[in-house]
Amino acid sequence: MEINSLVEKTLIIVEYALDDFCRKYNESKEKIKEDKKIIRKLKIHCEIIKKTLSYDYYAILCINNFYNGHNISQTINMSEINSITSDLIERLREPIKNALIDAKLRENEIDEIIMVGGSSRIPKVKKILREYFNGVKINDYVNPDEIVAYGATLMAAKILFKKYNNLKEFNLMDITPLSLGIEAINENPDPEIRKREI
Repeated sequence: MEINSLVEKTLIIVEYALDDFCRKYNESKEKIKEDKKIIRKLKIHCEIIKKTLSYDYYAILCINNFYNGHNISQTINMSEINSITSDLIERLREPIKNALIDAKLRENEIDEIIMVGGSSRIPKVKKILREYFNGVKINDYVNPDEIVAYGATLMAAKILFKKYNNLKEFNLMDITPLSLGIEAINENPDPEIRKREI
């Protein structure tokens, strides 16, 4: 099970960093948020912070000339992030419960948990899973960013070698848990150029 809502954790870190920056330099958070390029840059840095805090106690957010000539230079530690994201992480319990209901399984019937997706590296996520499943083994050996590709490989092998019956123990289903799409943004300030490109 991949919990996509943890993308929100990056957004929470973005808000936290913006609050600190605006307090320090008396800037308007709303005005900063109007600049999509600046916010995109901040999101990229906060994603790195989130990943760093999955294995380290603190991380440094540093962006030179972030806004109005001011730099962002902020040390963020794991306990701060755990504090501001605790409500979000606690919300994991509900989808876990629903996944078990859908699978018609009880907590004590789970032998192993395989973590999927970058946010599954967060120590507090693992802690909640251990509590929920009474200390069941959490598989950290497979890279959570590659596990979906691994599943796709097993599916391809099952289809390809169906006649050999080598993969009896696997039961894979075709599931797309989220919709995929693209968004194109033209940030050119000249409305004439923007009109021509559209």
